[in-house]
Amino acid sequence: RRVRLQCEGGTIQAKAGNSECARMNAGESRGAVADPWMPLEIAEADEVKALTATPDALGYRKLAELLFDSSRFRLPLLSRPSREERGAVATLIAQVLVRGQGKTEGFHRRELSLPPPVVKRLADRDGELAQRSRQFLQLAGTIHGKVLRPALIQFVDGSAEPNWKNPQYGTLVKPALRRAERLADAVFFFALFDSLEQEISDAEAERSWGERLAEQSSQIFTKAIAELPTRAQTRIIAAARARSLLETGLRKHVASLRQMAPDSEDRT
Repeated sequence: RRVRLQCEGGTIQAKAGNSECARMNAGESRGAVADPWMPLEIAEADEVKALTATPDALGYRKLAELLFDSSRFRLPLLSRPSREERGAVATLIAQVLVRGQGKTEGFHRRELSLPPPVVKRLADRDGELAQRSRQFLQLAGTIHGKVLRPALIQFVDGSAEPNWKNPQYGTLVKPALRRAERLADAVFFFALFDSLEQEISDAEAERSWGERLAEQSSQIFTKAIAELPTRAQTRIIAAARARSLLETGLRKHVASLRQMAPDSEDRT
């Protein structure tokens, strides 16, 4: 049924009627029907479509891209700070019911506290905010994927020349990598927003974020090698080889740790 509001004689009246047509052609518009709460994804030739949410849509990686990458996404009206809101603390609420194949993947909700400098940058679609977000995401991906993961595989394999491509090793270390991602997710936005509020340089922001990731990765590594199996004859040898690889990788990608190394040799 259709309901239309009309102003007649100084009053607002609602008139209802039947219709066999769709209220709007959402299929042809690819879901971009001007809903004030719906983010839009920029497709080919600058065409837009409604964002299709996945179960990890509100994780720090996906949400950061959605909020800050104006080349790929358009924020909905309700998430754009007004002129009056730009100088105040704000709370951004993101929530979505994710659909799957014949079922739902759950209702997801996340709240982010935005300090005034971030609110203003979000309203202006500021390039520095997007750049620093990418910088943080790339460093997290590097440390988790190119430092922590190889160190864990080194422990599981235990040999001087590990089989890096063994799929069983990858399966064994996945739980530890997921824990690392959860820890990073819990602090990503706080660290990002705090670095902008404190007006620190890109290099200083990367140093601080890298040290936090390194500490988390070391904790995950210590816990993981106590639980994982190893093919080495002794766990002590496997742990020593793996920890050496971890620390070398962390020094390579976190400059402040490189400066704290026992020698000044550039270890790659």
